Amino acid sequence: MSVDSVSPWQQVRALQTALFNGVQPQKLLAEALQLLVEQMQVRIGTLLRVERQHDGLYRLEPLCCHQQGQNGPDRALPPFLSLNGDEQPLLQRMLMAETVQRWLAADCPVSLTAKLGHADPCDSVSTLTLHHGGEPIALLWLVDPSADPLPADGSALELLRLTLIHLLLDLNRRRQQQRRHKLAEGCTGALTALAQQRPIDGILTLLADTLVRLFPDRGCLFMRLNRKRDRLEPVAWAGLSAAHVAAVRDFPVDARSICCGLAAWRGEEVMVDSLEEVLTDAPLRGVIIGSGFQACWSRPLLDAAQRVAGTLAIYGRSPLHLSEGDRRMIEQVTQVAALTLSHWTALELLRERDQMLAGAFDRAVHPMALCDTQANFLQVNDAFCDWLGYPREQLLRMSAFDIVFPDALSSAREILQRGSAERAFRADERRYRHRDGSVRHAAVSISVVVDQHGTFSSAVLDFFDLTPHRQMLDTLRQREAELLASQRLARLGSWRLEVASGHLSYNQEAMKILGSDPRVTEALTTLSGFQQLVHPADRSRLAEALEATLRDLQPYQIEYRFLLPEGRLLWVDSRGEVELAADGQLVAVSGVFQDVTERKRVEESLRASEARFRGTFESAAHGMAITSPTGHFIQVNQSLARILGRAPEALIGRPVADFTPPQDLERDREIIRQFSSAKLRQLTFDKRYLRPDGHLVWATLSVAGVYDQNGALQHFITHTLDVTERKQAEAALDEERERLFVTLNSIGDAVITTDAEGRVTFLNPVAEQLTGWYNTEVLGRPLEQVFHIISEDHRQQVESPVQRVLLEGRIVGLANHTLLINRLGQEIAIEDSAAPIRNLAGDIIGVVLVFHDVSQARQMAVEMSWQATHDALTGLVNRREFEHRLSEAIKRCWQEQVTHIFLYLDLDQFKLVNDTCGHLAGDELLRQLTHLLHGRIRDIDTLSRLGGDEFGVLLEHCSLEKGLEIADTLRTLVREFRFVWEEKIFEVGVSIGLVVIDEQIESADKALSLADLACYAAKDLGRNRVHVYQADDHELARRHGEMQWAARISRALAENRFTLYRQQIRPVRDEQREPLHFELLIRMLGEQDELILPSQFIPAAERYNLMPNIDRWVVEHCFRYLSRHHDGQTRFTINLSGMSLGEEATLDFIRERMRHYQIDPLCLCFEITETAAIANLVKASRFINSLKSLGCRFALDDFGSGLSSFAYLKNLPIDYLKIDGSFVKDMVDDPIDRAMVGAIHQIGQAMGIRTIAEFVENGAILEQLRAIGLDYAQGYAIAWPEPLPNF
Repeated sequence: MSVDSVSPWQQVRALQTALFNGVQPQKLLAEALQLLVEQMQVRIGTLLRVERQHDGLYRLEPLCCHQQGQNGPDRALPPFLSLNGDEQPLLQRMLMAETVQRWLAADCPVSLTAKLGHADPCDSVSTLTLHHGGEPIALLWLVDPSADPLPADGSALELLRLTLIHLLLDLNRRRQQQRRHKLAEGCTGALTALAQQRPIDGILTLLADTLVRLFPDRGCLFMRLNRKRDRLEPVAWAGLSAAHVAAVRDFPVDARSICCGLAAWRGEEVMVDSLEEVLTDAPLRGVIIGSGFQACWSRPLLDAAQRVAGTLAIYGRSPLHLSEGDRRMIEQVTQVAALTLSHWTALELLRERDQMLAGAFDRAVHPMALCDTQANFLQVNDAFCDWLGYPREQLLRMSAFDIVFPDALSSAREILQRGSAERAFRADERRYRHRDGSVRHAAVSISVVVDQHGTFSSAVLDFFDLTPHRQMLDTLRQREAELLASQRLARLGSWRLEVASGHLSYNQEAMKILGSDPRVTEALTTLSGFQQLVHPADRSRLAEALEATLRDLQPYQIEYRFLLPEGRLLWVDSRGEVELAADGQLVAVSGVFQDVTERKRVEESLRASEARFRGTFESAAHGMAITSPTGHFIQVNQSLARILGRAPEALIGRPVADFTPPQDLERDREIIRQFSSAKLRQLTFDKRYLRPDGHLVWATLSVAGVYDQNGALQHFITHTLDVTERKQAEAALDEERERLFVTLNSIGDAVITTDAEGRVTFLNPVAEQLTGWYNTEVLGRPLEQVFHIISEDHRQQVESPVQRVLLEGRIVGLANHTLLINRLGQEIAIEDSAAPIRNLAGDIIGVVLVFHDVSQARQMAVEMSWQATHDALTGLVNRREFEHRLSEAIKRCWQEQVTHIFLYLDLDQFKLVNDTCGHLAGDELLRQLTHLLHGRIRDIDTLSRLGGDEFGVLLEHCSLEKGLEIADTLRTLVREFRFVWEEKIFEVGVSIGLVVIDEQIESADKALSLADLACYAAKDLGRNRVHVYQADDHELARRHGEMQWAARISRALAENRFTLYRQQIRPVRDEQREPLHFELLIRMLGEQDELILPSQFIPAAERYNLMPNIDRWVVEHCFRYLSRHHDGQTRFTINLSGMSLGEEATLDFIRERMRHYQIDPLCLCFEITETAAIANLVKASRFINSLKSLGCRFALDDFGSGLSSFAYLKNLPIDYLKIDGSFVKDMVDDPIDRAMVGAIHQIGQAMGIRTIAEFVENGAILEQLRAIGLDYAQGYAIAWPEPLPNF
């Protein structure tokens, strides 16, 4: 509605029309207030609802607020009516003020000037109270900045005021209806729940929620008074915290209490406006005040008897001022709550009463049942169930007609009809059927239960069991019949002697006992005749017994014999007593006698048996004893005394506990208790005894209890067997078993044992670890479930070794390459063995399986196998594996008539790389070449490193043409390869020997030998080429011969088949006087001890690097000879090869042997060739200087054969020059040779080196040498070579 477009009258009419049409009054009040503020020209207007409290004061509720200049109404309070920091709002400060109360009572405007929050200090505040029926219903709070008095009421303002009153009245009416509806809903719901017997605490909670809905921002608590009426317990609440409820539990009810406690004590309302002032209990005060509550109104809840049943408490966050309407609403809730509590108390009492009745019914001794009008059982007690033997559940599905016998059904129905007319009556005895079919007799008392209309609804049946009485009568009748039968069976007869007449009478059974002989019958009629039938030996005893009875009037009992006709002897046990008249006079003597002839015979037998037992008891080899129930020896035999180490008389009367170790006493006492209670009657167990010397004796004790006819223990009979030795053996066996168990648990092997059926009986820890099973899990399982093994090769399951042992009865082992599949699916390589376990009879009672993890060993074996068959540097197969594959290939040649090719590769210039850059470079070169070569051969071919820089290639199923193609490809590949190392570039080549593998090649050694020959031929022909072995190749034949010589040399060195010769070196001039000088020469001995000259084997030794070994042999045997036979003067020359000059090891060997044999260096001269010295000049110089420093001499052999001899001679510190024999042997006829010899001599003289001429074979040569002036000569003209003496 636009305020600017219509007049005030129209606006007011519009508000009234809207109210009439049902528009919410809250909205219309805001619009009316806006209109009022604009018409009265005030800055701020606030409308507050007024409600009179029970105490006469008024409560104000802000409804809406409008400030001039806003577009629409605002229901919020203005700032000065709101909280400002910790200050209390002005309105709240003034609510209880006397001035405000006066405003509300007056029906005229009131002005007030005050400092109002955000308003200016000079703002004027005016109030206008709206009344209805003489009561204020609203307060207008107006702020006018002009501070002018309010304008006089105009007609529009008056109409607006009336409209506001109507709106407020409608708002109040609507609110009252809403609250009444909430109240009715809550109370009706509670009463409905109470009628439906819902839980009481839930009903009260519903009422508490209703109060909180009626009075928001307040708390509600229902509490119940306990039985002692001194404490309150919370039962329902709303708007309260759990801590609050917990704090008021077990709340006291007395005069010193507060709130609910005081209200329950007084029985009247209690209002507390400030809880903070009255709460003295600190924890309680902290909880309640901490919840924000400041006031509490409590009132008692009264039951139908006007007694306090509980309390209601309403908590407020400010002082509680309840209107009359509020109180009426609370009163209605209170009445329902009181009714609920009363019902609760009544239900509890009724429940307790029902429990008491049910308890009395259930605990009744008599059988009792409750049945309906059709005799169906509704309830039965335990006694009724026990009486008839039915379970309660079954009886409750039955009727009374089901438990009576058919002949009693009609009478049972009569009783039921009678119950409809009478309230209580007793029925006659009836028979009832037990569950097992037996009969129960009972009389029943019936109590009828009627309903509220007095109609028969059920009946209580109380049964009086007459079965025992009925059974007693039947028993008496039966006993009478049994007595007669027992007399007959027991042969018991009765008699009676009348004292006055002396007449003696007998019953029928007595006559049967004594017989039907007429003479006996006649004699028994008188006392004298009776005495004649008694055995003469017993007559006097019987007469004395009768006389004593007649005299003393006391009973008698005596056993005597009848001697009947035909000599029959009858033993009787007779008992008699007197019969007295009323006056005490003796009338008769009566009694009974029993035929005990059979008993007497048995007693005689028992006495004989006892005698025999006593003899057996005393002579028994094992210990026997009779002991009392308390465990004291009554009788013992000698064997038991011997076991205990005491005399029999020392044992009798003493308790067994005196001879028992203290720790066994409690067990013995328990055994005696078991026998005394008859829980045990026989027992065999092992027991220890203490001997006097302190030693323990183990015995197996068999105990039998002897009981009387009443079941009371009379004594024990014990049999004792000394088992000390057995126990010691068992202890030793247990100890051995324990050691075995510890051993099995400690060894590194896994152990599994099985029984004769192959089921597991034991796993040691290692077996548990390998199989993945615990010992406790597998006991009794088939071994195959725990020990699952397969072959590593074909992955098939392997037969269990345990089954093989059980079938074959011998130790078996697993095949190689066996895998164990454990519980986790892991594969473990194992080795194992299984052996039978036999008993003493030799029968197999089980199997022990021992195995261990060989995974690492097998892996190591694989690695070692790989290492054994492969070269560590290149990863190629090694010579050994290659020879194996070559042998297999040769076999296939024979078997399949196929052809293979064998290539023998030897690198050219490899030594240059090693010498220049070191072995690391050489190793890297070999690795790179391996990779290079491996990529150019077929998958079926084999590439191998045979040693050093030598490789072998086996081309299987390959023709010669294809082999030559592959060989030339490999040669070209190596030739074009460039090896780079530390900025150096090397070119290498390869010489290849090719051999065709066919039926002509009989072995791998043959193939290798021929390939080696072909490879060396390739090197000799200029290197970097392929040479094919041909059977008619002469050069290869020569090489082959050298190879054979190399083998013979090696065998000769190994077998020490060498010897030393000597050839003298003499001065050329006779006048020279010097010590003897010999050159040592080596000879080889053949297999037949034939002498082999050096010219035959030295070339092969040089080619195949065997010269260092020969040199060492010569040095060793020469030094050994000199250490034994040297005269200290003779000098020996030893030849050294060029290979030995290049080995540091040879130099060390010579020095070490010299020290070992203590050789004088002055007697040694080492001879080297000119060619060897020049080829290894640096090493030769170092070698010579090292030995010369010790005192050794050196000779240069074959001097003149080299082209640079004179240039190198000045660099070699030698002592002798041996002129090459090619110049010496022809010098007589050849002037050039003679000139050469002279020139060499002159150079030697110039350098201070003595000269020696070789090959001096005749006197002419010797004369020429004298003419030239040479120093020494050696040859056949001087001395022939001869064996070294004493070698």
